[in-house]
Amino acid sequence: MINWIVFILFALTGVTLFLSVLFMMKDGGKGTRNVKALTARVTICVVLFIIVLIGVGTGKIIPSNSLNPPVAKQSLE
Repeated sequence: MINWIVFILFALTGVTLFLSVLFMMKDGGKGTRNVKALTARVTICVVLFIIVLIGVGTGKIIPSNSLNPPVAKQSLE
């Protein structure tokens, strides 16, 4: 469930980014719609960050350790 919420918020971030570019091209930098789209994008990103932190803290999201390969276990024989 939390994975879908993260995916939807990430997609909304992309949509607001596209809308911001669209408003900038249409308004020529004179309107306030671009600033509102930026505000929405920042808000969505903050909510997304908090949800990811909560998911990792509760164990619903398990981070992978793909940057550090697992260390081979040595036998104690």
